[in-house]
Amino acid sequence: MEWLTENKIPVGDVAETVFDWLQANGALFFDALSDFLEALIDGILWVLQSPHPLVIVLIFVAITWFLQRNWKPALLTFVGFLFILNQDYWEETTESLTLVLSACVVCMGVGVPIGIAMAHRPKLYA
Repeated sequence: MEWLTENKIPVGDVAETVFDWLQANGALFFDALSDFLEALIDGILWVLQSPHPLVIVLIFVAITWFLQRNWKPALLTFVGFLFILNQDYWEETTESLTLVLSACVVCMGVGVPIGIAMAHRPKLYA
């Protein structure tokens, strides 16, 4: 078994070479991607943190009521957000929610067009 640990596969060297090549040749793409994601995250965070927290809480309670048509989930949403406000975790909660929402937006922005393309082109559906 010593030969297995003595003869290592050069994964680190290959990864470093690929990373260096991406930095040298893809800087424009990655800078644009970074700017887009930063603007998306900052925008969502602004929407969640600009109004008074109770306004956002009431919006989420209304969304819960609209989706569930039941007062129990809406009440649980209200109590949960009040607990977050009581514990003074509002800023951290909105930052976490911003990351989740922006990840969902990006995934849907990539996944929906791919799904549509695969549905209309049998060659892509492999």
